[in-house]
Amino acid sequence: MKSNLWKIGTLAIVGLLLFGAGFITGRFFGGGTQNSQSSFRDLLGGNQNKVVPIKAAIIYSLGGPQPVARTKFFLVKESLEQIEKKTGSSIVVYKDEVDENLIKDFLVASTTTDFEGNGKFENIPKGTYYILGATPTRGGHANWSLKVDVGEKMDTVYLDSQNAREAK
Repeated sequence: MKSNLWKIGTLAIVGLLLFGAGFITGRFFGGGTQNSQSSFRDLLGGNQNKVVPIKAAIIYSLGGPQPVARTKFFLVKESLEQIEKKTGSSIVVYKDEVDENLIKDFLVASTTTDFEGNGKFENIPKGTYYILGATPTRGGHANWSLKVDVGEKMDTVYLDSQNAREAK
């Protein structure tokens, strides 16, 4: 009898622990997504990588801001000037395009913005990076080489005419 009570007690404790872990990670009640799993790892201190959200728009004097939609942006380890020096090319970003072949050795992540100009670089370790991007505009083109520090908390990085490397 004592042996059976011990088994029942052990099963109850194990069941509570499993249920509690499932509840925390969202495995019960319709959860169990990758986001809930990574949130659980964050609670345990096991995931130090971050998401870097961006929002890109061109600000026009007439019509206000227009999203930079369906445009590819790149997160790289070094500044545009350093990449140009190391590759021997001064045309890494030319008007409204980035030469992907020249940045491939420096590339950390890429994202394509949606129709509202939103994008995100995912699974990024803490550190200093540069966002490269280019787009055509009404009057010509705009391109960016913007330094970003990835830390504990990441706010949305806004890319617009004001912080563009070149905007026409």
